[in-house]
Amino acid sequence: MPGYHSALKIWNRGSLVRYALGVDSLAVVSPSDKRDLRQIFLNNNEWLGQREYPQTVAGQHAGRFEKVKGDTLYRFIPYNQAIECTKHPYYFRNERPIWNFFYPTPTNWVEFNEPHWYLRLNPMIDFKVGSDKVFLNRRGVSLRAGFDNRIFIYSEITDTQLRWLPYLNDYVDRNKAVPGNGFYKKYKSGIFNSDKAFDILNGQAFIGMNITRHVSLQFGHGRNFIGYGYRSMFLSDFSHNYLFLKVNWEFGKLHYQNLYTELEAISAQANPGSIVIPKKYLSAHYLSYRFNPKFSIGFYEAVVFNREGQFELGYLNPVILYRTVEHLLDSKDNILIGLDFKYDFGNRVRFYGQYLLDEFKSTEIFSGNGWWANKWAWQLGAKYVDAFGVDHLDIQLETNKARPFTYSHDDLYGASYSHYNQALAHPLGANFREWLLNVHYQPLEKLQLQGRMIHYVQGRSPEGENWGEDILKPNTTRTQDYGNEIGGPIQVKGLLVGVDISWKLYHNLYAELQYFSRNQNIQGDNDTNTQSFIAVGIRWNIAVQRFDF
Repeated sequence: MPGYHSALKIWNRGSLVRYALGVDSLAVVSPSDKRDLRQIFLNNNEWLGQREYPQTVAGQHAGRFEKVKGDTLYRFIPYNQAIECTKHPYYFRNERPIWNFFYPTPTNWVEFNEPHWYLRLNPMIDFKVGSDKVFLNRRGVSLRAGFDNRIFIYSEITDTQLRWLPYLNDYVDRNKAVPGNGFYKKYKSGIFNSDKAFDILNGQAFIGMNITRHVSLQFGHGRNFIGYGYRSMFLSDFSHNYLFLKVNWEFGKLHYQNLYTELEAISAQANPGSIVIPKKYLSAHYLSYRFNPKFSIGFYEAVVFNREGQFELGYLNPVILYRTVEHLLDSKDNILIGLDFKYDFGNRVRFYGQYLLDEFKSTEIFSGNGWWANKWAWQLGAKYVDAFGVDHLDIQLETNKARPFTYSHDDLYGASYSHYNQALAHPLGANFREWLLNVHYQPLEKLQLQGRMIHYVQGRSPEGENWGEDILKPNTTRTQDYGNEIGGPIQVKGLLVGVDISWKLYHNLYAELQYFSRNQNIQGDNDTNTQSFIAVGIRWNIAVQRFDF
């Protein structure tokens, strides 16, 4: 069975299908797991016809020789992935497409498979309405296509009207940004009689190609996630989309990724006047090595820097340590390094973790005196699949921790680990401890139940002070050098509870019932701030949007 480095997301569709086909060939796969694999094949059917090695930009066009009908001569038949996929036994067709055109397969609204190209076009809808005037109205369209078996594109655009609980408005007022989104406008809903809503236009798109059999490239706008957990202390998908160039090197047990991005130093709403938003940049390496199918480790290195609109060419080197470049430049850029791991115990339990080091001083790190620049974060977690022998009952436990001032930087270079006034790693920023329980159960083919409970303790700063929880504040404004501990000086405790019930009406179309509650208590305040809602909705061809912070 082919290997698969699952810590790097968004997952490559071709690699995912290749891995799923390997799993499908195993004799131990249960009927319910077969159904799950079928969903992968349906959602990515253009990759059913792929060869063992991908077609490359510079490579020869693979094919086969066949006899010409009625003759003894042979002719060369060029290989074409789009045509080959339709011949695969897992390529499923609808017997009666709508108007003989729409939905030729169960997944795709519009689908073309031509000799030199393919295309998939699908609508995206996420509509919810609930108590406390909560509503979500996301509509959009997604497109993916491939040309000559070598060049691939993906694009989606969504238009959203959103009103959430008051804590989201507090976040927007403070950060001038809606989590996971870019430019927004205030929106007044006449139907729901509310003016505390947002109107958001968002999009992502990228082009990808295979340079060689083992090296691929992507360029475009989007987000990335590195890790095995619900959260990531390295790089998460919490922030807005950004411009990126990504190179993946895959050689069996080894996966190496270079990521070069252009970030927005502040949000559009925080940008005065009509000038272009100031830029900053992130360059990152991630090296994952799979010792065996059960155990793998990874090394992460990233640098955030500001050159007033100019990328630092020294950081383009794909194989050098960034600390070396920093010393060569005599710069004060924000460099972070980290290690992660995953270990599969048996066939049902996975242990995983991350450790990130932002800055430290050897004479201070073990002193226990709370020096402000001992900046680190870590994660430990476990996943239990088919827990207690119950089919499709999956349980995840996770804890995350970040010391004060982690991910922050000084005010001279504006190099905090953020984009568009949103954290690039954990939504809480820094100065917190978090415990998380996530349970997913699918008792029936069409019914899915998902529940999560998140408890956190975070230190907050009194007005006019900086105790390290807000990574957007320059750490030169810190209140004190020593005595900085997680949870101080004002301790805030939060508890989030979410329950989602989904019933599949058709492929990728769900009717949903959602409950969400957020309780928060501030030290010295006898009252607990409780915000909650119950909502119903329809979701079609789009991922669930959550604000779990």
